[in-house]
Amino acid sequence: MTDNINGFDNHRSQAGDAAVDGLFYGFQAGLAMALYLLLAALLSGDQPGRTMEWFVFSNAGDMLHAALLHLGVSGIFGTLYGVGLWAAVYRRNVVLTWPIVVLSSLLYSTFLLLFAWFLILPLENSPFPRVPFLHLSAAYLLFGAVLGLFAYRGGLRTRRSRD
Repeated sequence: MTDNINGFDNHRSQAGDAAVDGLFYGFQAGLAMALYLLLAALLSGDQPGRTMEWFVFSNAGDMLHAALLHLGVSGIFGTLYGVGLWAAVYRRNVVLTWPIVVLSSLLYSTFLLLFAWFLILPLENSPFPRVPFLHLSAAYLLFGAVLGLFAYRGGLRTRRSRD
């Protein structure tokens, strides 16, 4: 008998499955992040195209290029989170409850924010100085919350999880 929660076969889980799940959850979290930044820009009187250009390192980027680049990076970050969550469960026997999954994703997104702010910002042509820190912080926290919620609800739970 297998323990199947939301279509996730816990006894046959592989790192590759968690990576693919994380990829799609990262896309969804990245979309939420981008929508938040677009809404924040619209409410402050900025143009949506300029907002998406925040994610492009050259001045020649267009909105489509920026959006695809952002979603691609979000997918990579989601993949890393999915594999990390899988490793915590299958290698470290961590019991995953929804608060643990969401809190871990919020910590992960805070790490990503600090990485972006302190390591990417100092680059000469970094786009991040154009993003207000308050909005960037809120967007990263939204990314983490959405990533954690999708990871938990979408099946990155295990037989060791409790509802």
